[in-house]
Amino acid sequence: MAKDISARLRPASWAALVIGLLAAAVGVWRVWRQLSGDAAWPENHDFGLYLKAAQALWQGQNPYAAGLYGLDPYAYPPLIADIVAALAKVFGAGALKVVWTALCGGALAASIALLLRGFGARLDWRWVILALGVALLGRTARSDLYHGQVNFFILLFLVSGLWLRDKGLWLAAALSWAVMADFKPFMGVVVLLSLGRREWKLAAATFVLSGLIFAASFLPAIAVLKETFLGWMASSRYYTAFDFSVQPNHQSLWSLFLRMFNENRYGGHWLDAAWLTPALIVPITALLVWLLAQALPRRAPTASAAEAGGLSLLEAGMVLAAWMCVAPTTEGDHILLVVPGLVGAAMLAKSRLADRTPSAPLWAAALASWALVTMKLALPFQSPTAFLTESSWALLKGPGVLLSGYDGFCLFAAVLFAALALRAERRSLPAAAGQSTTPAAIPADSAGAAKQTGERA
Repeated sequence: MAKDISARLRPASWAALVIGLLAAAVGVWRVWRQLSGDAAWPENHDFGLYLKAAQALWQGQNPYAAGLYGLDPYAYPPLIADIVAALAKVFGAGALKVVWTALCGGALAASIALLLRGFGARLDWRWVILALGVALLGRTARSDLYHGQVNFFILLFLVSGLWLRDKGLWLAAALSWAVMADFKPFMGVVVLLSLGRREWKLAAATFVLSGLIFAASFLPAIAVLKETFLGWMASSRYYTAFDFSVQPNHQSLWSLFLRMFNENRYGGHWLDAAWLTPALIVPITALLVWLLAQALPRRAPTASAAEAGGLSLLEAGMVLAAWMCVAPTTEGDHILLVVPGLVGAAMLAKSRLADRTPSAPLWAAALASWALVTMKLALPFQSPTAFLTESSWALLKGPGVLLSGYDGFCLFAAVLFAALALRAERRSLPAAAGQSTTPAAIPADSAGAAKQTGERA
């Protein structure tokens, strides 16, 4: 495989550059128009919660005190508030509208560039700019920029950790993932990736560093440490409780089953059988764990840098997709965090589909599943499966409630087909090589690998 996979696309690359720049400009303009037209910003937005928590920390108060907020409290460990407090001291609270939004946009751009150029297959910069333009034109990215969400930072920490790990810098990778987990604790599930790959030092370092950073983030509130910790626990329970998880924009299978088997204000209630939610989630979770166990065994170095990079991205995406499929915390914009899985699936499926290998149909199904779950990120309008407004809840009656599990179903399919494709290739290698049933690598070109094996024999 050529190192620069965009070599054949050069005649269209200048068009990609122009379209990407125009799309990015339109996206940035739309976000800035929203920000400049909202005199109350960041009130009632995510960044408003971070800023209020930061102000409480400045004053040595509990950032989780109920009286500080309106409907929803500050959700995360104090680390984000610590960082916002530091930025406010450096730039001033009034400049944070520009500074914070620019940092979020920079994190998105850096994540896309690293995804498309840092894992073996180096896409031409003009196509990277096109990808960034499409993302900025999409409603999900614009909404997260407008609200000041931290998802772009989390994506950057995730991808940076993968890149550092693949370079052998396991301690730096652990630090990146530890900070990520202290932004949103559910991202700590990435430790399972290290455990599945038997990277014991990386898993242990991530766990220890995240604990140390978590503890240190409470130091600014040392005078009210007990109240602050209990406040964080209460806030965490709030965001995973029934009333929050049952909302239709939460589309994991857990949330879908809550709507189906419990009375709720959004509709879609089939019958009163709350016990069915855990009864269904447990075997689904067990199946996902089994699929990951089939996909994540330790392997020797693969046939090419692009192959190894694609596998690295796909495995991370699979672990996160499996978690988001069954977790109570999966909101629409969290789908951004499984984009590495889409990129990895595309990198691996490319050669299989071109060579028409036996596993090609499974790779096609896997790639289609990843595309279905992430395509909302490219939509310039609200996804029809978001169900954010009261008028849209009417669609959830009867069988229609299944539409509110769109993300969960697609995430499950993405994990299923990717795991089956990887397993099929692992099972086929021993037969071709006459070796044991624990193959070390997945070749970049299965047909070429078989030929080389025959020549060696």
